[in-house]
Parts: sequence; structure tokens; C-alpha cells
Amino acid sequence: MAVVITFSGLVGTGKSACARYVSSSLFQQGLPVYYLRFRYITLKSFFEKKRQITKFTFKNKVEAPPQENLILRFENFRLKSNFSFTLFMFYYLWKAYLFYFLIKLRYSKDIVIADRYIYDHLVHYRVNERKQWFIYRLFLNLLPKPDIPFILYSDFDTIMKARPMYDKKYINVNLENYRHLKELCPNTIFLESDEIKEKLDQAVSNVQDYLTQQNYGG
Repeated sequence: MAVVITFSGLVGTGKSACARYVSSSLFQQGLPVYYLRFRYITLKSFFEKKRQITKFTFKNKVEAPPQENLILRFENFRLKSNFSFTLFMFYYLWKAYLFYFLIKLRYSKDIVIADRYIYDHLVHYRVNERKQWFIYRLFLNLLPKPDIPFILYSDFDTIMKARPMYDKKYINVNLENYRHLKELCPNTIFLESDEIKEKLDQAVSNVQDYLTQQNYGG
């Protein structure tokens, strides 16, 4: 059976770095690990395996573009309504099950590291409205569960430093929603250090502990 590990979080929290770092670490141990981008599943993916990652170079310093060259992103960002989520819920379920079908078809004996997952769609809805949580919990109960679902979190200043072109309201609203996901999805592993190197080490440690418990490769 495949082991599925997902990394979710706002852009700038280090989720892609963690996904690649864990992939590289496991590959160096001789394990069959593959890195996938969840939102870029194509028909080609069903017939051709992604290339394995062989090396990860950690860069602690993030170079922000000059202020005068910034183009503000998500300036007119608005959360989608809960009603629209009920309409799109089956689309998200279809997308998740399609992803797991791909894994079963092509990666059944491998470790799959997924950059992003459905959790990253949820934060674009009003998950702060607790009276609607029964809808999200119903959806999450129907959703295929990763073996190790990570959600990465950083404070506002850290995100702004890494992504100064992002609208402040967009960052605040999404960070709040990722925080609510911690309550909605208690089985996820929440990594909220503002030091990326600490997140990398925590992610590898959690993955290694899981593989040891499952006697993977043993």
C-alpha cells in the first residue's frame, strides 16, 4: 500500500520546501518516494510516473523583490460563500478520489509526497462560521485521508516578509482559516514554527516515526 503524505498551508509558510526536503531525505535512504503537485493532476500522470527527487538545497534566506516592482496580489480577495461550497463539495471529493485512484494505479508501493491537498481549497470558504461546521465535517468524513497530513502555519510578519506582494487582508483571512482547520481536522499535524529549518526537521521526524511504526521497508 502507498503511503500518502500531504503538505498544506498558505504560500510562504514553507510547505513546498518541506515537501521537497522530506522527499529528498527519504530518497537518500533508498526509499521509493515521489513528489506530486496535487493541483496539477493530468491524464499524463496516469501513464507516466513523476521523476523521483534526488537532492534538496536548503536556502534559509528569502530574497523579496524590490518594493517598486511589486504587483499587489489578491487585492480584491473575497471568501466564497458556504452555499457555494455545498455546490462544489462533490467536485472536491471527485478531485480527491481521482488523486487517490492515480496513486493506487501508479504508486501503490511507493511513498507519495503531495504539495497541497483539499485543505488548501477549504480556506477559501467561511470556515470561521462555526454554525456551518457540520457541512465541513461531513465533507471531511467523506474525504480520502492522507496517512500523514501536514498543515504549515506562520505568523503574519513572516508571510509578509516572504510574500510582500500579497494583500494584507488576504493573508490575515487565510491564516485565520488555516487556524480553524486545526480544530476541524484534529488528526492533521500542525507545524507553526516561524523558522523554516525547524519545520523541515519536525516534518522529517514525524514521517520517520510513522514509517518506523508501520515497519515500512522492513
